Amino acid sequence: MIICCNLGCSLGCLDEERTVLQDITESIGSYQDRYSDDCCRWEGVHCSPTSSHVIGIYFYNIKQDEDLWIPDMSLFSQLKQLQELHLKGNHFGGLTNPEAICELVYLESLDLSDNSVEDVVPPCWGNMPSLRALKRETLPPFLLIYQTLR
Repeated sequence: MIICCNLGCSLGCLDEERTVLQDITESIGSYQDRYSDDCCRWEGVHCSPTSSHVIGIYFYNIKQDEDLWIPDMSLFSQLKQLQELHLKGNHFGGLTNPEAICELVYLESLDLSDNSVEDVVPPCWGNMPSLRALKRETLPPFLLIYQTLR
């Protein structure tokens, strides 16, 4: 399937990236059940119009139940072209493998706000070459910090 628009052409979702996104959404719940095989067309997923790589994830408030989600950041780190990762308001209970995000050399924006992220930020987050903005909730829970890294 080829999808064309004024920004270029996309051949659809890359198989390995669709599998990673399915693993991520399965860890959230049955969120992916309503989507097609082309993850570039999924709500909250943005792909490059020329390479079909996932370059943006915008999963705002998609976790509907009250159970805590502890995302494995090593799943996200497999999306090597990812530039923006926004996971605002998804009932985090912490992060697994937070240092894995440091493998994303193109990541410019990371939004973990409105979650219970009490983990210490790995030192490597401060050394990421492209990261410009980090949003995360800190203690106390009503305090939101916005830190411009560069």
